[in-house]
Amino acid sequence: MLIPWFFRVSAQRTLIIFLTLIHILLNLSIFPESNEDALVAVLSLGHFFQIPVAQSDARRALECLPGFRAALRYRLGLKIMIIEWVSSGFKELVTLDFNCLDTVDIEAMGIAAYHAIVHTRFNIETHRKYLAYDPPPIQHAPTCTTKLECGVGWRCEWKRRVARRLMHPEEWYTGARI
Repeated sequence: MLIPWFFRVSAQRTLIIFLTLIHILLNLSIFPESNEDALVAVLSLGHFFQIPVAQSDARRALECLPGFRAALRYRLGLKIMIIEWVSSGFKELVTLDFNCLDTVDIEAMGIAAYHAIVHTRFNIETHRKYLAYDPPPIQHAPTCTTKLECGVGWRCEWKRRVARRLMHPEEWYTGARI
């Protein structure tokens, strides 16, 4: 029998998780608001047993944690069907430098999710290089005296300013931000 990923824990942690869930179900005031592992377990068990109160309380507490990493948010969003977490986690992971991701994050996401992030990142980089190399067509202003001079000026300014910002290795700008 295949054991779901959120049940693969030690016996001691299972007892703590179970007791936490019981406290939530009985509406007691004890809730692990700062324990990420316990909150993930409560969220997973609440999803598994279809307990909306446990899911919403754990979700709210996880969102308030300062160390709630994008990889965990993305993975939980995929597993528990929280669309906002999938979207925000994916966007953050795509814009992060790959040096910020450690092996724990990569293993937690799984190979398929990591591949999707790397593939999207590659497509974005390819598009940025294309934009930097080939400027968009010029829109001539009414004040433009000769279309040739305006075209040359546009290409020169694009190469000197915009293309450099798009291709800068340390200061990563999106096209919309430029």
